[in-house]
Order: sequence, then C-alpha cells, then structure tokens
Amino acid sequence: MMFYKVRLAKIIFILVFLLQSCVSVEKYNAKINKTRTVKELQADVDYVQRKLQKLQPDLYHYIPKKELDFKFDSLRSSLTIPLTSNDFFFKLSPVIASVRQGHLQTFPLTKRFHSAEKKRIKSIGTTPFTQFDFEIFDNKLYIVKNNSKDSSICLGTELVTINGVSPKLILDVFRPTFCSDGFNETFVNFRLAKSFSKFYFLQYGIIDNVSCFLKYNDSTRIVSIRRPGMSKPSNIKKTKEELSAIKKIQIAEK
Repeated sequence: MMFYKVRLAKIIFILVFLLQSCVSVEKYNAKINKTRTVKELQADVDYVQRKLQKLQPDLYHYIPKKELDFKFDSLRSSLTIPLTSNDFFFKLSPVIASVRQGHLQTFPLTKRFHSAEKKRIKSIGTTPFTQFDFEIFDNKLYIVKNNSKDSSICLGTELVTINGVSPKLILDVFRPTFCSDGFNETFVNFRLAKSFSKFYFLQYGIIDNVSCFLKYNDSTRIVSIRRPGMSKPSNIKKTKEELSAIKKIQIAEK
C-alpha cells in the first residue's frame, strides 16, 4: 500500500511539473509579442546607458562621449509608440554596437517549444541551413561546405533567394545589431555568414523546408532544402518572387 502511495505521488508530481512547464512556455512566448509602453522602453534605455557608463572599461575608446550620448538621446526621442521586446532590440542593439567593443551584444527573445514540439523537430533532424557553411563575398552568400544529403549542391554555389527572399535582406537586418572590436569589418561578415541559419530562424521561425534559388557558375536552378528526416517533395513550384529573380538575373547576364 505504501509503495502504491509513493508511486501515485510520483505520478502526480510529474503531471504537475508538466503542466507547470506548459504554462511557463505559454507565458514566456506570450511575452515575446507583448508590447511595452513608451515609458518602460525609455526606462530601459536609461538603465542600459547607466550600466555602460558604470561597468564598461574604456567606454569611449572608439566613440566620443558626446557622440554616444547623442545616439542614446536620439533613441529615447524615437520611442514614441509601444513596441515588442524584439522590435525594441532592433532599435537598441545598433546603439550598443556603436561602442565597437566586440564582447558587448544584445540578443532578441526566441520562441520556446513544448516537449512534443522538441521531439518532433529532433526526429526530422537539423534545420535546412545548419547543413551548410556559408561565406560572404561582395555582399553575396555562398555555400563553402555541404553537409547535406544533396551532393549536387557544389561548393561555391550562391544562395540567391530563399522562398523568394534575398539573403542580403536578412543579413542587412542583423548587420547593425553587433560589432567587432574597433573597425574590423572582416569579423562582421564572418559572423553574419556563420550565424545565417540563426538569423533566418529569428526572422521566420522554425521552418522545415525551404525553396532556394541557387546559382553555380552560369547555371541556375530551384532546389528544395529540407531537414534530413523529411521526405522529398514530389514537385517544386516556383513562386512569383523566384521567377522574377530568375528573370532579373537572366537579363543582367545578357
């Protein structure tokens, strides 16, 4: 009888723990899209500025105090409507990056997943773009290592569009959000290319399959890149954006 009570207590504890976990995930995800008032946002700006002034050694090594103060003042005055935390991130992070100290960085909030979602995602393998290593040349994104099952994707292939969107548009969104030490731009491009999969996730969330317009030497094609555990789609349809991108490249090459 005692064993039964102990076993029942364990089951109840597990159920309570799972319910609390589900609630915490829901609460956390709800906060991502919750807007903060102008007063709260401006208070956060004040807090960040005070902490930098107090804790960051040699704060004005790469930027004059007057210029940094102006950036914070401009940021405060630009906050005229409520914003979500992640919308605020894109306003605050360029100001912090202007200090040009590589270890200073802010991060946006990311969605949390329930255990069932985590299990499903794990079962079908790594995300489409984590199967590749990228580098940036002349503001274009190239595949320099292919760890996917699709051996037809050659090294040196340019990733022209993803579901009709240019990688440059995504990279330009995140380029101002971090910095290297001083004025070294080499690290910035390296970080952008290395973190492309993460940046894509932050923009579009979890995506299992993407339609990519690839260019290798003089040839172009549409390729479906998916998680390794997913079955291959029977037909790949070109979107209007992809067809438009193909047409623009063909005209430019004539």
